[in-house]
Amino acid sequence: AAAAAAATGVSGEIKVIGAGLGRTGTTSLASALTILGHKTYHMKDNIQAGDAHNQHWVKFPMGDPKAIDNVATEVLQANKYTATTDFPACLIYFKLSTRYPDAKVILSVRDTPKAWAKSVRKTIGRAGIAASRPPMKYVFPTGFVAVDRYLWETIGAERLPNGTLVGLEEAYTRWNDQVKATIPHDRLLIHNAKDGWEPLCKFLDVEDCPTTPYPHSNDGKVLATVMDVADAVYMTWPLLPCMAVAGVIVAIRVCVRTCCNSPKKKTA
Repeated sequence: AAAAAAATGVSGEIKVIGAGLGRTGTTSLASALTILGHKTYHMKDNIQAGDAHNQHWVKFPMGDPKAIDNVATEVLQANKYTATTDFPACLIYFKLSTRYPDAKVILSVRDTPKAWAKSVRKTIGRAGIAASRPPMKYVFPTGFVAVDRYLWETIGAERLPNGTLVGLEEAYTRWNDQVKATIPHDRLLIHNAKDGWEPLCKFLDVEDCPTTPYPHSNDGKVLATVMDVADAVYMTWPLLPCMAVAGVIVAIRVCVRTCCNSPKKKTA
């Protein structure tokens, strides 16, 4: 209960803004903020909500001046979120920091730019491609590809498969430098998941800091596996109808042979 005091304020009023890019421990941070009493908006929530949310997010690359108002009211406040992490919310961290001047900003980071770039190339960097072709395009919300494109354009990185490891590293460094340059030091916490609870609790004025281990949600392997499976299915996708027909033919032949080989009744 004491830890939940960190989430004081009007329900739906953003108190914590995550400015760190995806694959910087944002899932662990979201879990930590939840333990501290917040309702945290993460990319997973965006995917689950689908186009109900993406219809507002796609307005940003269109230059709609009301986009921030729509996301704030129809996505965040309407669902009573009090914190944000990960994509796509991190892309509008500065707009959110202006709209919610009392909110604190957390820049989650990896050990090195290269570590982030390698993780991205194995996981979320492949999501946009997967979502634009079978079978994943039937799984992801229809607006996901547009949001994914907005993501990479905003951080200044070329989308895979054209994006390079060096290009991703440079984009990561530029983004972090931008956050540090635009958010006052007393309002910003640079946090690596390895730092654990202490700096986070101190920054958020949580007196009763949790004694349980800091969340470690390593979903990288799961994401990489999902992308590998999606690639494998896509490569065999054109053959699936043929495989299905072949399966039916084999099944019919088995049935016919079974019937033909069935024991004949003896005649008197």
